Amino acid sequence: DIAFRYGGEEFCILFPETTPAEAMKLMESFRAKLASSKLQLDDKSLEITVSIGLASSILDSEESKQLFEYADEALYACKNGGRNQIRHYAAGHKVAFQSDGLEKLLEQCYALNPTSSAK
Repeated sequence: DIAFRYGGEEFCILFPETTPAEAMKLMESFRAKLASSKLQLDDKSLEITVSIGLASSILDSEESKQLFEYADEALYACKNGGRNQIRHYAAGHKVAFQSDGLEKLLEQCYALNPTSSAK
């Protein structure tokens, strides 16, 4: 297994010769261990959560760039769905993410160009 930082707050773990079901089981165990841990900072107890997006070279693509994109889409589906969960890539994630992005863009447009009534 290989782990490395992929972005500012994102990490990548490669599980060669591991089935998607096995990877899901490993990551769920990891997520549960983090969730049951508490970080003590001065007089505060902080909960630790993690959102994990999975993509598989067996089911989704053999192209590394595509796998990173798919895992990222699954990750954002987790974050949009309430966080502290794991999702395997599904084609619908991209549509939902694009739809959410369009909605935010429209809100920004309305904020910049408010409409008024001619009454």
